[in-house]
Amino acid sequence: MGRYYTQLVCMNGHQITDRLETFTGMKNFCSDCGSKTISCCQQCNSPISGDYEVPGVVSIGFQTATPSYCSNCGNSFPWTKKLLDSAVELLALDTNLDITTRELIKNALPDLIVDTPATNLAVAKYQTYIGRTSRVVKDAMHNWLVDVVSESVKKSLFS
Repeated sequence: MGRYYTQLVCMNGHQITDRLETFTGMKNFCSDCGSKTISCCQQCNSPISGDYEVPGVVSIGFQTATPSYCSNCGNSFPWTKKLLDSAVELLALDTNLDITTRELIKNALPDLIVDTPATNLAVAKYQTYIGRTSRVVKDAMHNWLVDVVSESVKKSLFS
């Protein structure tokens, strides 16, 4: 039986360490962006799961991913909420985009950043409706998605 260490992450999603219990560096603010760091969910106070250690097993070269949602309560972490809010704000910049299309794309976004049973449907909605946006919004959404979606979603969206 293994154990999870606690992960320390800044409010913008930069991972400080995936083993807070053994970390001796700066802990209160991110050295990349200066934002406050957290080690637990702000909704339920559950620790953010970090590295998983199994006694007798050595793992080299793997970095623990920063989670998007709390494994205890299911709420989004601040960095996930910021990502989604930024994408929605980006869509709102396209004043020629009708409300229905904007809502279809907006509602697809959460299923694009994590793999769910609805991810394929979200990819189809995004591909169908993103062509209606302005060039500026389309390019910015592309750049946003390249940074946040899984490899399988990238293959579906951009191949």
